[in-house]
Amino acid sequence: VYIPAPPTNTPTRTPTITLTPSITPTPSNTPIATTVPLPTNTPPAGGLLTATFTGDDGSLVDTYIEPGANQAMNYGDGALLRVRSGTDKATLIRVQIDPRIPRGSTVQAARLTLFTPTDPGYSGAFKMLVAGYALLAPWEELQATWISRTTAIPWTLEGARQAGADVAAVAGATRELFPVTTYPSSHYPFAFDVTALVQGWVSNPATNHGLILRGETATSVEYTFRSSEYS
Repeated sequence: VYIPAPPTNTPTRTPTITLTPSITPTPSNTPIATTVPLPTNTPPAGGLLTATFTGDDGSLVDTYIEPGANQAMNYGDGALLRVRSGTDKATLIRVQIDPRIPRGSTVQAARLTLFTPTDPGYSGAFKMLVAGYALLAPWEELQATWISRTTAIPWTLEGARQAGADVAAVAGATRELFPVTTYPSSHYPFAFDVTALVQGWVSNPATNHGLILRGETATSVEYTFRSSEYS
């Protein structure tokens, strides 16, 4: 996530350090947008702040939900995330935006990267369009299921499918997934451009309930990814 601190006209605000961008590690371990703790000091006004997150430091949580016989199952402590086309398996991800990133900062770019596991990570030789929608209600990693977002609170519509209540009506990110044939399938990175979503969360942190990834291809296809618990 690349976030420049907003410029200021207040002459008394003096930065105490000069930030240098963090280095994103190679995609060899857990998924999503990598982990580097932010510096202790506030970034200089108008400067560029680079932040990366994974579940290693607790800043990222994830799970998946599915209907049918396993609709009451929670997978928050599992090693894999799953997305299946149709109204089927969907993945939930939430990143805690560091509070030291000033509210109102401009997000230059934000990427969500999912890595395939040891197996090829897909069923069949089919592509799949995946869409990411902002979630509008809080949920718990170790409690969310197809039926409920917490053990005590159900989704308005099962599967977090009620637009305007559970989830945004319009996708904030999309990309096509494809069978991996020319890259080691055990850690292929699929990156999503989530700049617009993260900008909304930085501008209004109270709205950050993460996103849900759904397959939107007519053909029944499933892709699996490493979760933050993967080792």
